[in-house]
Amino acid sequence: MYRYAVSFTDQTHTNIRDTILQAKSNNASSNIQVATNGSGEVYASDLKEARVNANEKFVDKTVESVLKEKNSGAFYA
Repeated sequence: MYRYAVSFTDQTHTNIRDTILQAKSNNASSNIQVATNGSGEVYASDLKEARVNANEKFVDKTVESVLKEKNSGAFYA
């Protein structure tokens, strides 16, 4: 098992409907722009596994941020 230092930057456009977000505002746009970035360490046996672990780590944080902001119409997570 090796320790990898990872840095992650990604920008995704996702189409999360207001019914899922339960947005209170009357926002015409249902497209939400999510920018994620970060750095940290992951433990893995090879580089490929390290990339997968890093992606899961940051994607999970992004989804968590989106869910926490469910009451706003448009936001950056």
